Amino acid sequence: MKCESCGHNLSLEDKICPYCGKENKFAKKHNKDMAKFEKDYNSVKSEVLENSRRFNTLTVRITIIAVLIALTAVMAVCIGNSFDIRYAREQKIISRNSAGFREEIYKFIDERDYCRLYFFYRTNRLEYSDNFMDLYITSTSSTCYIRLLEGLYDVMSEDSYTTDEEAMEHIASAMERMLEIRDPKSDYERKKYYTNEKATAFVNDLVTHSETLLRGYFNLSEEDIKEFETMSKARKQVMLEEGLKNAEKK
Repeated sequence: MKCESCGHNLSLEDKICPYCGKENKFAKKHNKDMAKFEKDYNSVKSEVLENSRRFNTLTVRITIIAVLIALTAVMAVCIGNSFDIRYAREQKIISRNSAGFREEIYKFIDERDYCRLYFFYRTNRLEYSDNFMDLYITSTSSTCYIRLLEGLYDVMSEDSYTTDEEAMEHIASAMERMLEIRDPKSDYERKKYYTNEKATAFVNDLVTHSETLLRGYFNLSEEDIKEFETMSKARKQVMLEEGLKNAEKK
C-alpha cells in the first residue's frame, strides 16, 4: 500500500509514514481490527477451553454412568439367570439320584410319616422337580399339614407371638387347601398330578388325620367337618374359635 501523502510504499504495521511522517490511516484501522480480533479470539479461546473442560468432565461422568449402567445390566442378567442355572444344576443332581429319592419318599408315604416327608422334600428341594410330578400332591398336602400343626402350636402355646385370630386363619387356610388337594375341580390337574395311587391314598389319609385333629382340638362334630369345605373363611374361623372355647371348658 502507498502513503496517501507522499506516495511511498507502506506496510500495515507502519503507523506513520517513515518518509513524510503522516499518520497511516489504514494501519490504524488494521491495528484496531486486530486488537478487536485478538480480544474476541482470546474470549472465544477461554470459552472453548472452559467448555472443553466441562465437556471432558461431563464426558467422564457420562462414561462412568454408562459403565455403571452396563455393569448393573450385566449383573441383573446374571442374577436373573442365576436361578435358572442353579435350578438346572439341581435338576441334574435330582435326576441322577431320583431312584434313591423315590424309594425314600415311598417309605415315608407307606409309614404315613407326614412330617418327615415334608422335611425330606424341602431338604432335597424336590417339591417342584419334574421327576416327581406324580407325587406332587404328597408334597403340597404335607406342606399344608405342617402349616396346620404350626397353627395348632400357636393356639396352644403361651410363648407364641402369633395371635389366636391369626393362628385360626392359618389353620383354616391349611385345611381348606388340603380339601382342595383331595378333591380337585380341574380335570387337567387330575390327569397331571393324580396318576399315582399311592399318592392319592396318602392325601386321603392325611386329610382324614387332619380332620381328626380339628375335631379333637376344637370340639367339632362330624357335621362341622363335612360342612367345613363349603363354609366361608370367616365362618370357618368363627367355628374354630367357638370350638376352642368349648373344648377348654371341658
